[in-house]
Amino acid sequence: MEQPYDLTPPKYQEPPRARTLRRAARAALKGHWFRMALVMLVFTLLTTNYLSVSFDTGYNYDRMIGEYPSVDAIANVEIGPIPFSYSAPLDMSVEDFYFLPYGRDLALRLNVGWAVIPGAIQAAIFAAGALSLVLLLFGPALRLGLYESISSLYSGGHPRASQLFSKLRFFGKALWLGILEAFFTFLWMLLFIVPGIIASFRYAMAFYILWKNPEMRAIDALRESKRMMNGNKGRLFCLYFSYIGWELLAAVPSFALILLPFAILPELSLHALAWVLTIAGGMFVSSYVYVGEFEFFKDLEASWNVEPV
Repeated sequence: MEQPYDLTPPKYQEPPRARTLRRAARAALKGHWFRMALVMLVFTLLTTNYLSVSFDTGYNYDRMIGEYPSVDAIANVEIGPIPFSYSAPLDMSVEDFYFLPYGRDLALRLNVGWAVIPGAIQAAIFAAGALSLVLLLFGPALRLGLYESISSLYSGGHPRASQLFSKLRFFGKALWLGILEAFFTFLWMLLFIVPGIIASFRYAMAFYILWKNPEMRAIDALRESKRMMNGNKGRLFCLYFSYIGWELLAAVPSFALILLPFAILPELSLHALAWVLTIAGGMFVSSYVYVGEFEFFKDLEASWNVEPV
């Protein structure tokens, strides 16, 4: 394989610390915060999972069967920012339920839980699921487009949401890279959670490398990321960790809503408002994080004498 990068280590230099990379990110974002936040808003809306469905059980002490409470099947559905919850009795006690054959309890929860969901909500579930699947497939290509938008901060241009779609012609290669990255990370995760986390840092630069070298094969981008991140995984972890304060600050409005009594706003409105505030506040922090990560990649390029073939 012809390597697209010269990875011969240069004369040692002290790598920039997290605060130095963050300072460079702020300098790049100066005068572009709102534009970049808008790009991040569009990117987030186009890569968000809009569906969450879970089936559980609950004890109903108002309906006792012998000495034990009865069991209800509970279906929890979340479509975008709107939650729904439905329940139906299973007509059996807790004792009977937990002595069901293996797998029978799950099938019972699914069948009864799904049946109690209204038809209109079931249709919305299928629609939200289809939308989330489509967005999941296009997510890797949009990620390349996000890097293209960020790069305009360094070329005298302005980040634009339309740039998110500039790399759709590499849809197949980007999707395959995303699949490979998830697969290898999952394999390491089977050993233990820590090797899986390390693997995620090992492959963290793969999409950047593919963005700079779109002619490269997906598997080669993973290999180059592995080589480039050798000895640099701890630095990237420290960079991510340094943003925790900003991320907590962005989450304050959403947490503050939890303290509001339902008498002021109904639960549904609180949930939807928290969803909106989380996205709105997170856009600026996400811009800060992504541009800081972009600075990290630029530093790796410079320190490893990176030259496209």
